[in-house]
Amino acid sequence: MSQKKGLKIRISLKRKNIEAVDEDLSMEKKKTGTLLDEKQSKLKDREKKRRKIKPIIDPPVLLDELKEKISGMGV
Repeated sequence: MSQKKGLKIRISLKRKNIEAVDEDLSMEKKKTGTLLDEKQSKLKDREKKRRKIKPIIDPPVLLDELKEKISGMGV
């Protein structure tokens, strides 16, 4: 009788250990997943900020008089 109880206890302890290890692994996966999500969101935010900062600069418009002078210089 005592041997059967001992085996049952060992088996139940093994199961508990396996379950605990599985839970730890799933927690690590969740943590790494959230860290990756945070990193990607930060990168996206940086890209958005970069896009917002870039101003659109119109090329300077030359007056007709300046165009004539430049063409007369014979460059």
